[in-house]
This record gives sequence, structure tokens and C-alpha cells, in this order.
Amino acid sequence: MSDRETLTQEEIDALLQQVQGQGQSKEVPRQVRLLAARAGEAMEAVGEALGKALSLGAARADSPDWGQRVAAVTVSLTGRISGECQLALDIAAARLLVAPFVPQGGQQGAPTEKGELAEEEREALYTVLDQFWAQLLQGLAQAGAPFWRHRTGMVSITAPPPSVEGEVVTFWQPLRAAEGEVGWVWQAWPQELVAALPLADGGGRGVPEVRVQEAQFEELEVKADHSAVRGIEILMDVPLEITVELGRTRKLVKDVLALGPGSVVELDKLAGEPVDVLVNGKLVAKGEVVVIDENFGVRITEIASPAERLSNLSGG
Repeated sequence: MSDRETLTQEEIDALLQQVQGQGQSKEVPRQVRLLAARAGEAMEAVGEALGKALSLGAARADSPDWGQRVAAVTVSLTGRISGECQLALDIAAARLLVAPFVPQGGQQGAPTEKGELAEEEREALYTVLDQFWAQLLQGLAQAGAPFWRHRTGMVSITAPPPSVEGEVVTFWQPLRAAEGEVGWVWQAWPQELVAALPLADGGGRGVPEVRVQEAQFEELEVKADHSAVRGIEILMDVPLEITVELGRTRKLVKDVLALGPGSVVELDKLAGEPVDVLVNGKLVAKGEVVVIDENFGVRITEIASPAERLSNLSGG
């Protein structure tokens, strides 16, 4: 391996090719292994939202079976450092990801050629891939990556391979569903971003080391000053935000995208059940909705017990 600060694409290809067919080994660059692992977790999260069992296999450095056309997006990453990544996937994988958005019995819009996607399918694929990158960056940021914001470009259908500029690290992973391997996902990352990813031990090449030391404080002498003690009176002019919550619910991504004028969203509260009164997001009381002149109001019917407030504070 080179003594340079970053790995060349040739070095990464050589290391990955040594272990093809044998899964991930210790010789695989740890930054590439981290990218592949977090991408797999992101795809699983996207699959859960779509109601599908999706996963990504081990990273490979050779070229996938490109086919005639691929769906591709460019993603801009920003944080302490920035750069542009590319993602491509075969048309079969793209159609699998957008299947929940396409009515049964065929594609939306005008018929398309085998290697193309309808406009509605490209829009749906943009939504899915944008969510994939959000999940991927969340996982990388938790691992210590110095970039955490992204902006996903529009989906394009192009002849493979996607064009890349500058020194990049490329790899692909097979996309698997319940019925088996259904396609592949290919990624291209600037070497600068890959080199800045944290290593498995928490360190990072290209990322400044953060030193943590215990804070030292001088011992203070406490003097009684009864004139300064006014109890809760000093907090009387602190503003608080009061929110009245009618109810909540959880929906899949496809259900949220299907909402429109006239849609009805069912909440987790029964008709006539008291609404929650929150102060700075914490439950303090329950009440019933009333009308005061032309405005809505809430008549408090009960104050939350200390046990309920404690449960709310602890996230229970």
C-alpha cells in the first residue's frame, strides 16, 4: 500500500479484487467498508418505509453488468468539507424501488421503452434516493464523518458508465429483496471525502484529532446573599410556548406522498377524548376544545400527575 495520505483507485481496486467472492476481509480499506455498511443500513431503512425487505451485499470494485441504460443522480455533500458524489442503479432496481408508487396494472403516464422510466417513476425514484442519502449521511455523521448535509439532483437516464471527474473511489453493491438479487447500486466518491472518513477505531485520516480533557474548576466560596434570593419570582417573565395537540399518527412514505385535498388522516385519539396541553413540548394538562368568539380555546379538565410528567420527561 502507498505511504501517501490517500488511497488511489488502483490500490482500492486491487485490495477489493483480492477478496472478491470471499466477502469483506480485513484487507478491504476500512473507509470503503464503512461506506458499504452504512449504505446497507440506509437501504434497509428505505425498504422498511416502502414495506419491502431490501438490503445491499458486499462492496465490489469491478464493474457491474451495466446494461444499456442506468438511472443516475449527482449528490452534493457539505459540512466541514464538501464534494459531489454519484449514484447509479440499473433500471430493474429502479423499478423495484418505485413499485409502491406505481398503480397496479402498469406504469403511470405514457408507455416507455424497456430501458427508460416514465416521468412519474423518475420523480418517485428521486424521493426514494433522497431518503436513502439522508439515511446514509445520518449513519456516517454518527460515525464521525465531517459532512452531514446533502442536496440530491434530479434523476437522469443515461448510457453507462456515468461520467466522473477528478480522482474518485468507485464501488458497487448487489441489491437484494425477498425474491433474491434484483439489481445493483453503484457509487462514486471523491478521494478527499473517502480519506476523511473515520477509521474503525474512531480515528480519521484527514480529520483533525479532537482532544478531550477533564475541565478543572476552582473551588468557590459560597456566601449567603438573601437579597438575591427571590424564588420563582425571577422566572415570571420567561416566555413559554403552549401547544394543544389533537392527536398523532404514523404513516409510510408512500402514504404521505399520496395525501391530497380531501384526504382524511386518522389520529390515535377517539372522538370526544381530551386533547393534550403541552408547555415547551412537555405534557402538563388535558382539556376539551371550546370556541371563544371566533377563536378556538381549551378548557382545562385535568392537570397531569407528577408520574405522567416524569414519564413524559424521560421519553416514556
